[in-house]
Amino acid sequence: MTVGVPEGWVDDSVLRFMSPVDESDPVVSNGFTQNVVVTSHAVPDSVPMAKVFDAPNRAAKSQTNDFEVLGSGECQYLGQSAVYQDVTFSDPRVNTVLCQRQLALKAENGLVVILTMTSDKKRFKKASAAFPVEAQPPKKR
Repeated sequence: MTVGVPEGWVDDSVLRFMSPVDESDPVVSNGFTQNVVVTSHAVPDSVPMAKVFDAPNRAAKSQTNDFEVLGSGECQYLGQSAVYQDVTFSDPRVNTVLCQRQLALKAENGLVVILTMTSDKKRFKKASAAFPVEAQPPKKR
């Protein structure tokens, strides 16, 4: 789809996909449902893809004492070059420990698209298998 907008306007759309709700699930009763959120961001060319999560991570650490990056790096996602990180943190709004797999890909329009899959800690391994990353070895300098 093409949408004409004035010069300088930025795509700030968000797509959210929710898992089916199982009312008997104790995590759901705490107010949380597994989900995937897709966002796009105008990231300055001076910020390398390997650093795209740095600013959001600083912001998360300032809001949540137990925010932790479990793993990160360059990867392939569905045949596309990307960077990823897996993180964990407590969310008092849903009274549970959450984990996220975040994937950042450079789009053809120059924006960075970030897919964020959020799961409770207990189901993170199974949930993240639906968003596989093929880690790339570090580049030699």
